[in-house]
Amino acid sequence: MTLSKTATSLLFVIVATASFALHASPQTQKPAHSTATKLAKLHRLLDSATDDKGDIHDAFLSLGTIGDSSSVPHLIRALRFYPDHEIGPNENVGLICTHRHCVDALERITGAKVGISYSSWNAWWQTTHPNQPLANPSR
Repeated sequence: MTLSKTATSLLFVIVATASFALHASPQTQKPAHSTATKLAKLHRLLDSATDDKGDIHDAFLSLGTIGDSSSVPHLIRALRFYPDHEIGPNENVGLICTHRHCVDALERITGAKVGISYSSWNAWWQTTHPNQPLANPSR
């Protein structure tokens, strides 16, 4: 069986198109930014923040999803923007959502429920990481 020039050309186009589509599919392409790159950017954002305004709300949400153990010191240091006291079980108060997102990210990453304050999380860090100071990096 022989194919005409037209059929051969058409077959070539179909195979080439299928091959291109396979190699260009989203499943085989690498993301533009790796998770490590995203984490580094989020960590820098938290470390350079001077208050709880701006992009830290979204940074907390992102770290709650993709954060890992390297995110914990950055999240703990960010708690310095919020009142440094715990809320008792009988107190009928809530948290600012940004504060809550920070604590949620810490709890998801660490598996620990330490509290909501910088002091509580700092004490946990000093106990679980005795030779790793939590000092804020130089800006």
